Amino acid sequence: MKEIITVGQNDAFWKGLKVIQSCKTLDHLTVARKYVNRFMEIFCDRKGNYLTASESLANQVEVLQIALVEQQKKLN
Repeated sequence: MKEIITVGQNDAFWKGLKVIQSCKTLDHLTVARKYVNRFMEIFCDRKGNYLTASESLANQVEVLQIALVEQQKKLN
């Protein structure tokens, strides 16, 4: 079961990166942010008001967030 989740997580990560890099407007970027937030909700564990993640998942989230910032700089 863990392997299936990891494969889905990796596929979702690469799709998210493609979505972010393909953004042409700030509206597109807003949708990409929602994708990243949903990615975290699905793959992170909820502990009360906090989300916890494995190291690999935390790295993926960080890459997606950096990609969002970089793409926003390109669009401004």
